[in-house]
Amino acid sequence: MVSSSIGINVFNFKCTKKIPRHSRILNTITCENAGEDAKKIISEFAPDLIEIRALSICAGRFKAMAEIIRQEAPKTQLIARGPYSFASY
Repeated sequence: MVSSSIGINVFNFKCTKKIPRHSRILNTITCENAGEDAKKIISEFAPDLIEIRALSICAGRFKAMAEIIRQEAPKTQLIARGPYSFASY
């Protein structure tokens, strides 16, 4: 069985003097608890834009992660990409 993941990119376009923050990447295949990791990144990073992408075989996890993102960052722009979103929406 091939293990597949959902990729999530978060972007912060604000300039900071202390630590330059541009983007963070979360790949669910490398996480023990992707939902909690996503919540932590969103909380700490305060993104302006979030991109989520997945293969069609990850439809359930894609939808679950999109719900988490919407709960944690309801006003943040969300872009869906990848084979699943292109074929389904």
